[in-house]
Amino acid sequence: MIGFQGSPTPIDRRGGMPPTPLTDPGSWLAAFAAEHSWIGCRPMQRSLLLSIALTLTVASPALAEVKSFYSPSKNISCEVSSGGEGGAYAFCQSLQKPRSVTLSEQGTLEVCNGTQCLGDGPEDAFELGYGNSVKVGNFTCTSKQTGMRCSVSPSGNGFELSRAALDQF
Repeated sequence: MIGFQGSPTPIDRRGGMPPTPLTDPGSWLAAFAAEHSWIGCRPMQRSLLLSIALTLTVASPALAEVKSFYSPSKNISCEVSSGGEGGAYAFCQSLQKPRSVTLSEQGTLEVCNGTQCLGDGPEDAFELGYGNSVKVGNFTCTSKQTGMRCSVSPSGNGFELSRAALDQF
């Protein structure tokens, strides 16, 4: 099969190269091109249209929403994702009493204790003021003076992470 990242292109056993996605009659791209007269386009137009179609196809998993934020005390930082390659999750970590917790879309929790569980947050993280919430996909996280509370719907499962404790619900 044709692949990415240097994978070899298979040679047709009859001695030729396999059909390209644009010329293979079974390819969705060939069908789309034929329906929209790409074959009759000038080479520059066809190249541009093909690039756009391939970009949209390859980039669609990257359309997941991801938000990164931290508590006003800067002790807790979180990242919440609606999907994509890493899946949907809510992740928070606490610097004091080092630990992290990950909440899956199914409502399961994974807890890690110790400094090996901590990572550097992204540079584009923002401060989530006390009383404010972030909603990403099925996840909602609320910054409270007592800690960061995150839950996932429809199960309602989640956690509250603070300096002193990790409460699961």
